[in-house]
Amino acid sequence: MALTDTKKAEAVEPEAVGPDDELLQNLKDYTAMAFALIWQRQAIFLSATLLTAFYFNPLNAFLFYVLILFFEVQDIVLARRVAVLKVHQRKAINLSLFWILVNTVLSSLAICIYAISVAFSQESGGTLHRSSSCLQRLFSLR
Repeated sequence: MALTDTKKAEAVEPEAVGPDDELLQNLKDYTAMAFALIWQRQAIFLSATLLTAFYFNPLNAFLFYVLILFFEVQDIVLARRVAVLKVHQRKAINLSLFWILVNTVLSSLAICIYAISVAFSQESGGTLHRSSSCLQRLFSLR
Protein backbone atom coordinates (compact mmCIF):
# COMPACT_ATOMS: atom_id res chain seq x y z
CA MET A 1 0.00 0.00 0.00
CA ALA A 2 2.89 2.37 0.70
CA LEU A 3 4.17 1.74 -2.79
CA THR A 4 0.96 2.96 -4.47
CA ASP A 5 0.90 6.08 -2.25
CA THR A 6 4.43 6.89 -3.40
CA LYS A 7 3.43 6.53 -7.06
CA LYS A 8 0.45 8.83 -6.51
CA ALA A 9 2.67 11.42 -4.83
CA GLU A 10 5.11 11.29 -7.76
CA ALA A 11 2.29 11.79 -10.24
CA VAL A 12 0.99 14.84 -8.37
CA GLU A 13 4.37 16.61 -8.21
CA PRO A 14 4.94 19.02 -11.09
CA GLU A 15 7.60 18.14 -13.60
CA ALA A 16 10.94 19.79 -13.14
CA VAL A 17 11.40 22.71 -15.49
CA GLY A 18 14.71 22.46 -17.28
CA PRO A 19 16.72 25.21 -18.92
CA ASP A 20 15.37 24.25 -22.35
CA ASP A 21 11.78 24.56 -21.12
CA GLU A 22 12.55 27.93 -19.60
CA LEU A 23 14.36 29.20 -22.69
CA LEU A 24 11.54 28.13 -24.97
CA GLN A 25 8.98 29.75 -22.69
CA ASN A 26 11.01 32.98 -22.64
CA LEU A 27 11.24 32.95 -26.44
CA LYS A 28 7.51 32.35 -26.75
CA ASP A 29 6.78 35.19 -24.31
CA TYR A 30 9.09 37.52 -26.24
CA THR A 31 7.53 36.68 -29.58
CA ALA A 32 4.00 36.94 -28.17
CA MET A 33 4.81 40.50 -27.09
CA ALA A 34 6.27 41.19 -30.53
CA PHE A 35 2.88 40.28 -32.03
CA ALA A 36 0.94 42.18 -29.37
CA LEU A 37 2.86 45.43 -29.86
CA ILE A 38 3.33 45.33 -33.62
CA TRP A 39 0.85 48.12 -34.41
CA GLN A 40 2.24 50.40 -31.74
CA ARG A 41 5.75 49.99 -33.13
CA GLN A 42 4.52 50.57 -36.68
CA ALA A 43 2.75 53.77 -35.64
CA ILE A 44 5.92 55.04 -33.97
CA PHE A 45 8.12 54.20 -36.96
CA LEU A 46 5.69 55.69 -39.46
CA SER A 47 5.20 58.91 -37.51
CA ALA A 48 8.96 59.33 -37.05
CA THR A 49 9.44 58.75 -40.77
CA LEU A 50 6.77 61.26 -41.78
CA LEU A 51 8.13 63.92 -39.42
CA THR A 52 11.68 63.35 -40.63
CA ALA A 53 10.54 63.43 -44.25
CA PHE A 54 8.69 66.70 -43.72
CA TYR A 55 11.39 68.56 -41.79
CA PHE A 56 14.58 67.01 -43.15
CA ASN A 57 15.41 64.61 -45.98
CA PRO A 58 12.45 62.58 -47.35
CA LEU A 59 14.63 60.12 -49.28
CA ASN A 60 16.75 59.37 -46.21
CA ALA A 61 13.63 58.96 -44.05
CA PHE A 62 11.95 56.48 -46.37
CA LEU A 63 15.13 54.46 -46.97
CA PHE A 64 15.55 53.93 -43.24
CA TYR A 65 11.83 53.18 -42.89
CA VAL A 66 12.13 50.41 -45.49
CA LEU A 67 15.17 49.02 -43.68
CA ILE A 68 13.38 49.06 -40.32
CA LEU A 69 10.33 47.40 -41.91
CA PHE A 70 12.60 44.66 -43.23
CA PHE A 71 13.71 43.88 -39.68
CA GLU A 72 10.12 43.98 -38.47
CA VAL A 73 9.16 41.38 -41.09
CA GLN A 74 12.08 39.25 -39.93
CA ASP A 75 10.75 39.53 -36.37
CA ILE A 76 7.36 38.25 -37.51
CA VAL A 77 8.90 35.33 -39.41
CA LEU A 78 11.03 34.39 -36.40
CA ALA A 79 8.06 34.72 -34.03
CA ARG A 80 6.00 32.35 -36.15
CA ARG A 81 8.82 29.81 -36.11
CA VAL A 82 9.17 30.05 -32.34
CA ALA A 83 5.42 29.59 -31.84
CA VAL A 84 5.54 26.03 -33.20
CA LEU A 85 8.73 24.90 -31.46
CA LYS A 86 8.60 22.05 -28.95
CA VAL A 87 10.88 21.49 -25.95
CA HIS A 88 12.69 18.54 -27.53
CA GLN A 89 13.85 20.69 -30.50
CA ARG A 90 16.93 22.00 -28.71
CA LYS A 91 18.90 22.85 -31.84
CA ALA A 92 15.99 24.79 -33.35
CA ILE A 93 15.43 26.65 -30.06
CA ASN A 94 19.07 27.73 -29.89
CA LEU A 95 19.07 28.69 -33.56
CA SER A 96 15.92 30.76 -33.07
CA LEU A 97 17.50 32.49 -30.08
CA PHE A 98 20.58 33.29 -32.15
CA TRP A 99 18.57 34.78 -35.03
CA ILE A 100 16.32 36.77 -32.70
CA LEU A 101 19.42 38.26 -31.07
CA VAL A 102 21.03 39.04 -34.44
CA ASN A 103 17.83 40.61 -35.76
CA THR A 104 17.39 42.68 -32.59
CA VAL A 105 20.96 43.99 -32.76
CA LEU A 106 20.65 44.85 -36.46
CA SER A 107 17.27 46.52 -35.95
CA SER A 108 18.63 48.57 -33.04
CA LEU A 109 21.66 49.52 -35.09
CA ALA A 110 19.43 50.69 -37.96
CA ILE A 111 17.34 52.81 -35.59
CA CYS A 112 20.49 54.34 -34.04
CA ILE A 113 21.99 55.16 -37.44
CA TYR A 114 18.65 56.67 -38.45
CA ALA A 115 18.65 58.93 -35.36
CA ILE A 116 22.29 59.93 -35.93
CA SER A 117 21.61 60.71 -39.61
CA VAL A 118 18.73 62.98 -38.58
CA ALA A 119 20.99 64.72 -36.06
CA PHE A 120 23.65 65.32 -38.72
CA SER A 121 21.10 66.62 -41.21
CA GLN A 122 20.11 69.44 -38.87
CA GLU A 123 21.66 72.81 -39.47
CA SER A 124 24.11 73.97 -36.84
CA GLY A 125 23.26 76.72 -34.40
CA GLY A 126 19.92 75.29 -33.32
CA THR A 127 17.92 76.62 -36.27
CA LEU A 128 15.21 74.58 -37.89
CA HIS A 129 15.69 73.36 -41.43
CA ARG A 130 12.30 74.04 -43.02
CA SER A 131 9.03 75.57 -41.87
CA SER A 132 10.73 77.25 -38.91
CA SER A 133 8.49 80.30 -39.06
CA CYS A 134 5.41 78.05 -39.08
CA LEU A 135 6.65 76.21 -36.00
CA GLN A 136 7.58 79.45 -34.28
CA ARG A 137 4.07 80.80 -34.84
CA LEU A 138 2.49 77.52 -33.84
CA PHE A 139 4.36 77.25 -30.56
CA SER A 140 4.87 81.03 -30.02
CA LEU A 141 8.63 80.65 -30.10
CA ARG A 142 9.34 84.26 -31.20
